[in-house]
Amino acid sequence: MNTNYTIPAFTEPITSLPDTPTCEAAELKRRFQAPADEVREAHNALAEAHEKLDEKVEGIVTETFTGAIHENMFDEELAEKLNGKADEESNQEAHMALDTRLKTAETKLTVQSGQISQKSEVYFGTYTGTADPHTGIGNQVITLGFTPKAILVLRHGVDIQEDTWSYGGMALTGHPAMRGQDPALEIVTNGFKAYSGNNSTSSTRIRLNDDSDQYYYFAFK
Repeated sequence: MNTNYTIPAFTEPITSLPDTPTCEAAELKRRFQAPADEVREAHNALAEAHEKLDEKVEGIVTETFTGAIHENMFDEELAEKLNGKADEESNQEAHMALDTRLKTAETKLTVQSGQISQKSEVYFGTYTGTADPHTGIGNQVITLGFTPKAILVLRHGVDIQEDTWSYGGMALTGHPAMRGQDPALEIVTNGFKAYSGNNSTSSTRIRLNDDSDQYYYFAFK
């Protein structure tokens, strides 16, 4: 029975890791090394099978054909050339196959390493609303010390929407959270800006900075 030495999929692919790995550094290194180890093991198994096949073929020829030609029947110089040529071609094919697999594995590791390096750090905290208690109007800039890629806000840690009132939302760089035509939450340099009320009809329903209310935020750096 023929043995299949191909690697249709890695046992421990890097893509199975969560977007933000929580494992120890040693485990993360082992996971990155695992695909290369699988390629090496498959190559070693293929080389071992090749040696066993050579032994079987030589035995079959010896038993089947009387007067079979052996290398010791050739002139020593010719025998060395024939053996060298065969070994060279075999080694070239094996090296090409191994190089292809290694390059594929390296490409995948490079892409996956780049993806992991692009994952965000998450910061969190709270702020207290400062809108005018009588009019409900007032905006506040919360300074973080860095400009986030995304910001998520929830009033009291649970409220985003209640009936027709907006108490939280998510904003991305260049894409503020909107209520109709009015911003409710937007990213600014070194932080974000939370809104409560304004003069337009839609924004009177915005309540991300109500007086004395506490808001929880997640900032993705």
